Amino acid sequence: MTELLSKRFETFVSLENHDYNLLKKADDFFENYSLGYPNGNYEANFTLKQKHTSKEVFDENFKNPLYNLHHRRITGVVAKDENRVTLKFFLYSRNRRPNEKFVRITTHCAYMTYNFKKNCLYTGTLNGYHKKRKVKKSVKIVSFVNDIVNDLLGKYVSWFHFVFETLPEKTTVKNGFYDLLGMFIDNIPGVVYDTDKYSSKTIYKTILTKKNIKLSDNWSSFCGHYPQPKAKDYKKYGDRYLNVIMGINDFNGDKIRRVLHKVKNFNALVVKKAIRFFGKDYILGKSDEEIQTMFESTTLSEYLNMDFTSIHSKKERNCIFEIFKLVINDEISPNTFTDHFVFYNNLKNYENVKWTSTNYDEFREEHLNWTEMNEFYTKGTFKRIYSDKFESEVIKPIFTSNQTFYPVILKDSLEYNDESFIQSNCVKGYVKRPDALIISLRKDNPDSKERATIEFKISFDTVIELKRVQTLGRFNKQLTSEWDNILPILDERIDKLTYLFETPKIKCKIGYVEFVSDSKFIDNKITRSNRPLMRFFDSSDYSLEWEDKRVNNINDASLLLLEEF
Repeated sequence: MTELLSKRFETFVSLENHDYNLLKKADDFFENYSLGYPNGNYEANFTLKQKHTSKEVFDENFKNPLYNLHHRRITGVVAKDENRVTLKFFLYSRNRRPNEKFVRITTHCAYMTYNFKKNCLYTGTLNGYHKKRKVKKSVKIVSFVNDIVNDLLGKYVSWFHFVFETLPEKTTVKNGFYDLLGMFIDNIPGVVYDTDKYSSKTIYKTILTKKNIKLSDNWSSFCGHYPQPKAKDYKKYGDRYLNVIMGINDFNGDKIRRVLHKVKNFNALVVKKAIRFFGKDYILGKSDEEIQTMFESTTLSEYLNMDFTSIHSKKERNCIFEIFKLVINDEISPNTFTDHFVFYNNLKNYENVKWTSTNYDEFREEHLNWTEMNEFYTKGTFKRIYSDKFESEVIKPIFTSNQTFYPVILKDSLEYNDESFIQSNCVKGYVKRPDALIISLRKDNPDSKERATIEFKISFDTVIELKRVQTLGRFNKQLTSEWDNILPILDERIDKLTYLFETPKIKCKIGYVEFVSDSKFIDNKITRSNRPLMRFFDSSDYSLEWEDKRVNNINDASLLLLEEF
C-alpha cells in the first residue's frame, strides 16, 4: 500500500536512580504486604536521582541497571492501494524496570478501512501485533449504529493520555486526528460530503448514495440509532431510506411519515412504548407537533415501564398522557412516572384510587399522597427527631451579598419523598439511615426548586462529628460554581453547632402500629478484633445504629411481624 500521510508522537522517560536505597517507615499494611513484607515495618525502593526525557539518554543507558526506562509512541497512518484506503493508529510501549534484563513490550492497533469494490467500511483491532502468533485480532463491518469516527477519536485521545505525562493542547490532539481522517475520507472515490464534512455521516452517506438509496433531507437524524437497515431490509421496503427506517421499526402511515420528515432526533423506543401503552389510534389522534416531540425526546425509554392493565377510564388515560408529555420533556423523571404506576396498582388492593393529575404541581401532590399511602400499607412512615436547639440554629437563613439560602433539615417520610421527587434522586431511601443527616439547601425561598441535597455523616471519635460527604443537585449532578461560596458557610455553621447535636430518635408507623426508637453509637472494636482483616477496611471505631431493631426490619410483611412484638 502507498502511504499518503503519517503522524508520529513519542516520549522517552529515563528515571536515573542512586546506587543505594533509603529505608523508610511504612505504616500501611497493604503497602508492606505488596512489597513482600506482611509483618515488616520498613520498605525499600530505588531512590530517584534524576529524570531525563531525551532519546539520547534513553539509548545510552538502555542496559544500565540503575535506570527505569519508558518509551511510548503513537503512530497514525493513512495508506491506499487499488482496492481500499485505510486509517490506522498504532500504540507502542517499551518498558524496562531497574535491575531487570528483559524489556516489556505492549502493542495495540486500531484501524478502519473503506473497500472500494464492496462499498463498505470495516473496523478492526490488533492487540499484541508484535507477537505474530499470539496476536489477538478482531474485524467487523460497520453498521453505523455507533459513531465510528468519535469512537476512534476517543481511543486516540486516551492513548495520548498514556503516552504523554502532560497532555498537549486538546486542539493539537484533535487537529492531528482530523488531518489523518480528512486524508482518509478525501481518498474515498466519489465521496459525498455531509454538512459535517469529516464525520461518520459523510462515510455513511457515500455508501448509501453509491447503493442508489434515496435520502431525505433530514436522513442524518436517523443515523446512529438502532437498528440500522441491512441489505435484506432494502429488498423488502424499497430504496428510500426513510421508508426502510419506518419498516424496520414497525411504523406506517402517512402521518408518521410526515412527522419523520421533520424530526431532528429519532427516539423510536419512546414512541413504540407510547403506542403500546395508549394504543395506536390514540397516539395517531394527537397533533403532528405532539408526535414529533415524542420522537425527538431524549428520555431514556428503558426506564418507562408502564402498566396500563388496571386503568380502563378514558379520562384517566387523558390525564396520564398529559403527565407523559412532561416526562418526555424531562420535567418529570421516568423513574418517578413508573413508580406512580406501581403505587396505583398497589393501592388498588386497598382503596379505589383515581389518576386525576394533569400538570406538574398536581402530579407532585398526587405522587406524594400515593407514596405516603403506599408506605402506610406496606413499608411504614418515619419521622426523625433532632434536638430542638440544634435544628432552630441550623435552619436560620444564610445571607450573601445578593442572595439568601434556606437550610431545611429533612425529618419525615413526606419531606424525604418530596425532596426525592423534585431532585430526581434516591434520598427518600435515607430516612431510615441513622448516621445520615440530610439538609436541603434552597435558593431564594424555603420552597424553591433550585436546591442542593446535602448529606452530613454522623460519626463519633472522642466527640460527635458531623462531616459533609455528599453534595448534589438535581439528577445527582454536580452543582454549579455559584454554590461554591455558600457551602463553606453551611459547613462552618454545622461545625460550630455540633455541641448542640444529640443522636436522633425516629418515630415509626406502619399500618396502625407506632413506636419510637433512640439511636446509639456501637463500639466496632470487638468485631474487628474477632476479624483481623476488618481493621484495615473499617477506619471508624463506632457506628450509629437504631436501638429498636424493628426499624431496620420493617418490610412489606411488617404488619404481620409487628403483631409478634
